[in-house]
Amino acid sequence: MTNFNRVSSGEFEIEDLVNDSLTQSMRKLGSRLYFQNTENASSPDQIDTLLQMDDWELMEEVRKRVDDIVIDETTASHLKPWYRLFCKRPCFNDDYLHTFNRENVSLIDTDGKGIDGLSHNGVVAKNREYSVDCIIFATGFEVGTSYPTRSGFEVYGRENYTLTEKWADGIRTLHGIMSHGFPNCFFLGITQGAYTANYTHMLYEQAHHISHLIGSSIKKQKTIEPGEWAENDWVKTIISKSNSIQKFSQECTPGYYNNEGEPGKRRSARIPAYYGGPSEEFFNIIREWRETDDFAGIEFN
Repeated sequence: MTNFNRVSSGEFEIEDLVNDSLTQSMRKLGSRLYFQNTENASSPDQIDTLLQMDDWELMEEVRKRVDDIVIDETTASHLKPWYRLFCKRPCFNDDYLHTFNRENVSLIDTDGKGIDGLSHNGVVAKNREYSVDCIIFATGFEVGTSYPTRSGFEVYGRENYTLTEKWADGIRTLHGIMSHGFPNCFFLGITQGAYTANYTHMLYEQAHHISHLIGSSIKKQKTIEPGEWAENDWVKTIISKSNSIQKFSQECTPGYYNNEGEPGKRRSARIPAYYGGPSEEFFNIIREWRETDDFAGIEFN
């Protein structure tokens, strides 16, 4: 599990124990850094150049696969991804591209503008009506909205202070798990914590950490929450770690990853929503924090 997480996060492992499409892609993405002479790649700009070269070759393989499978050249051209690998969520499917070779399947490219609207008979796109029997609204899932919106209820802390008010200008936590002013309240997810390709791996590590905190609270028979100073320190860490991914995000094609091409206008622009370093690095931080057993930054009341 750790091997998969390290490889899929772009960290170097001598052996890939999973060896699926994702881990193979990630090993190719850092091949110039890990498997070639990189003594001259000492600056961040030089390292970024090497990564961009690997990224281009990897995406060229993806685009070539489209050409190799999709028969119609126009359709193939519209299916090719012209952006870096993690500007969008990478998907792996053996049958998707073959679908566009079927006689009853057509791809209507709207040049990124979406449809014009719906008519009595079907869909209108680029000033043309397409009659259909059924429409599937593949709208995806809700992301980037407030915590109370997604949970379905508001969270109240001390003196009726709401989580919406607390996080109005950005998320503020200690280790992404607790927030000052909200005793005995714990969060699971990517709220200023690690991000893993296998989402449940992240939840497993967080659950282990939260169990440790709850056990200590029960043992002391006191409420538990982070001190404000500790929370401020963690926010500073989150901001500093985000610098390495901001430039990448800004240069990506529009999507929900970069607020549709305007990352500076999103609510979390000033205080990022997740830990920008490798996930295993974050897990080591909270693991070492537990092992010291001094509960630095925690207030028991």
